[in-house]
Amino acid sequence: MDLSIIIVNYNTKDLLHDCLVSISKTVKKLVYETIIVDNNSSDGSPGMVRDLFPSVELICNSANVGFSRANNQGYSHSRGECLLFLNSDTLALDCAIEKMVDYLNSHPKVGVVGPKILNSTEQPTRSYMRFLDIKKLFWGSKRLRLFVDVDKHRIHFPTYDYDSTRRTEWLSGACLMIKRDIFRQTGLFDEGYFLYLEDMDLCLQVRGLGYDVVYLPAAEIIHLFGGSSKGGNGKLNQAYRDSMGHYFKKNFPISHYWMARIYLTFFHPS
Repeated sequence: MDLSIIIVNYNTKDLLHDCLVSISKTVKKLVYETIIVDNNSSDGSPGMVRDLFPSVELICNSANVGFSRANNQGYSHSRGECLLFLNSDTLALDCAIEKMVDYLNSHPKVGVVGPKILNSTEQPTRSYMRFLDIKKLFWGSKRLRLFVDVDKHRIHFPTYDYDSTRRTEWLSGACLMIKRDIFRQTGLFDEGYFLYLEDMDLCLQVRGLGYDVVYLPAAEIIHLFGGSSKGGNGKLNQAYRDSMGHYFKKNFPISHYWMARIYLTFFHPS
């Protein structure tokens, strides 16, 4: 099988419906499967999938187990040589998914590829970023904007070239394709991340294995930002803090972890 498309859903029935329609309309040349992992939605999402998309494999959890763990569940049921981890609040545009598969298959040194991401008005948005480290965490803080050129230190580049294929550090997890054997070598998504930063960590592990991470603007998707994480701002902020701490503890010296904890406690906005 060419491709497995894995989508984690949590209370995004209408967005998920539109996402699945966009896949069926734009993927024509691949042998693929679509796997939905539902994290205990209460909005009727599972019933919608069963009724309208009977060929889609549906995995229903009895609780919200988080984004990383749910994606790993989807992987454990998959068969594709390429894996596409796709947010439910996205719309695939013409041939985008096929272009990513073709690029991965024709570039053996590339482990991960991601598309140009467009917002709801179809304007390009930041699809690739720099890895976070302790310097960027502190000196990239918006609180220092009056004193420091924070844009030079943030994970986002000061300017973006949206139209050139390029190697980069990490790609948005809204639409991220990886070769199956490389995903296995990384140890899958780290389930220490409930939500946020799992995409950055995965790309960090891929680059550590010696493979490239590539931004492919010839492939385009629309991302309806925040559609899959609306509501519960307090819980989302805490999830972000927890993920940040886990990221630094896993990938950097313990002193950097404690400095990150200090920043998150006293400087990061609630």
